[in-house]
Amino acid sequence: SPSWGMTQGRENCFPSGAAAPCEVSLSQIARLQSGDSVSALLGVLERDGVAIVERAADSETLGRVQADLDPWFHAAFHGNGLFFGKNTRRFGGLFAKAPSAAALALHPLVLEATETLLLGPAETPHCDVVELNLAQAIGIEPGEKPQVLHRDVDLWPWRPPFDVRVNVMWSLDEFTI
Repeated sequence: SPSWGMTQGRENCFPSGAAAPCEVSLSQIARLQSGDSVSALLGVLERDGVAIVERAADSETLGRVQADLDPWFHAAFHGNGLFFGKNTRRFGGLFAKAPSAAALALHPLVLEATETLLLGPAETPHCDVVELNLAQAIGIEPGEKPQVLHRDVDLWPWRPPFDVRVNVMWSLDEFTI
């Protein structure tokens, strides 16, 4: 079912300095429902570093986004290499190409959870504002090999004592794990 997932850089699953992330099966990732509270989501993220929220957006919103993205997916090139996938299409500039996607970025649960994680506590904030770093569409086609479960924060050679990045992914159609 269409869902969205959030990941953040928690040490318990992706230990600092580890050669590879811990073995996590996608079926082990905690699943919440769209009506669950932000505090429930934050609790799972704090504990596990990852969560899936089932049916977070309504089918009408997802349908509009998919319709806006379809022509761009057809025009996009396939990736090159094992990590990016040879049967995967990616493109950026999402809000210019699909203005309806803004509804996903501004989803109340996503926005509140992201701001809570990144801004930190009011008495000792981590930053002044939260900025959107990337809005990208990824189309994974049949026959694509699974990408290793990873955290983009591991691309940096340092790990601050608080989260500096939160990834949110929306599935626009049915998928299998």
